[in-house]
Amino acid sequence: MPLYDSGFDEVGNIKSREGTKKIVSGQVNVPNYQYIEISTSYPDPSVPFHEEQKMVQQVMEQDFSRVADRTLGLIWDQDSLDETFKEDTWIKSNPLLGLPSQHDIFLDGLRDKHDADMLTGTVDDF
Repeated sequence: MPLYDSGFDEVGNIKSREGTKKIVSGQVNVPNYQYIEISTSYPDPSVPFHEEQKMVQQVMEQDFSRVADRTLGLIWDQDSLDETFKEDTWIKSNPLLGLPSQHDIFLDGLRDKHDADMLTGTVDDF
């Protein structure tokens, strides 16, 4: 059977479920559907994506409920703020660094972004 998918990139910037709920509800009669949400970090912890992330983490850690059996959560992040300054740890939140074909270009881009954010005092953007 074919796989049908849709998604939302940078969903962490969406302030309400209005932007995504019709996508999901429109798939209820589609076999083998996938809905994929992707986001980098976001400054507002009250966005719906943050709530979903916490729920998925809780279900995975406690394994107490079957309601999320069709949900896969993949979360890459640093273990602490000081790792922002430890380039050898950046792969934790940037798994593409593990691809030999992407490593050098991606690392150069991350270095540039890190340095620019440090200069402007917006390291939280990094």
